[in-house]
Amino acid sequence: KADTMQDPLQSIALFSQFLKEFKESHPLDKITLILHSLGGIVGLHAAYEHLDAIGNIITIDSPLKGLPPILNWQSGERLLSIFGEEVISFLLRAWQDEKYQERVKKIVAKARERGIGVYTFASKDDLVVPWQAAFIEGATDTINGEKIDLVFPMGKLWFQFPPDLGHGRPLSHPRV
Repeated sequence: KADTMQDPLQSIALFSQFLKEFKESHPLDKITLILHSLGGIVGLHAAYEHLDAIGNIITIDSPLKGLPPILNWQSGERLLSIFGEEVISFLLRAWQDEKYQERVKKIVAKARERGIGVYTFASKDDLVVPWQAAFIEGATDTINGEKIDLVFPMGKLWFQFPPDLGHGRPLSHPRV
């Protein structure tokens, strides 16, 4: 299965194993994770077991809280073909699961307690992941003492690729 279609719990376990092996082979290095979309869920949860090896966690339009059941998706069929029923089901359940929501907050809080920067960037224009699902209260909002906006509009940049999805070019924004 493509990574975007397999059970997110399986992806988390695989990425956690990768982080374990990486930190064993690079014990002095701190890892900065830059994670987009589903990679944010996978990376955030996997990193929790390896916070001693993490320097920063940066998520970009990641459905960290899951996805609300009512979305303004322009292309539901296309999204289902990209993510698959298993992933969509996971994201919908996560949105309504209080224990899951608390776990996400706990991961962010624990990382912050250890001095790890946790940046949860979210676009107000994303057509797939609403900013409310991607932004976590308590995330790091300063760089070198300067306050940054974690939630911001992308405007026309979202619609460059893929044109009917609106969830693909976050790193092209100057704020990120």
